[in-house]
Amino acid sequence: MALESIESGSPPEGRDLSQALVELQSLTFSVVDGAAADTNIALTGHSWATDTIVAVLYFPISGGNVTSVSNLTSEVQAPSGGAGTAFFQLSTTATTGGKLVVVWFNKGSL
Repeated sequence: MALESIESGSPPEGRDLSQALVELQSLTFSVVDGAAADTNIALTGHSWATDTIVAVLYFPISGGNVTSVSNLTSEVQAPSGGAGTAFFQLSTTATTGGKLVVVWFNKGSL
């Protein structure tokens, strides 16, 4: 995986820089509406079975303004309904009324 290449400073065994760059081309940024904790959140084009969520940033909104930013990546969990669905959940934080920026590898596009 390209992320492993970046973290370790060298490509995984049997991989070269061009393969890592191809994989990085599948890095996708999506903005979705928040939801209650433990609720499926739709992520169009995402497959829980094949794709990898890298980060989830929460932007609470009040009066039309963003009031802060929180990294909720550690709360990402599989959706109810099982793998292969185009959803994910956050385990404990309700994000209703806010926006989420989801960074993920769309491996289906490779």
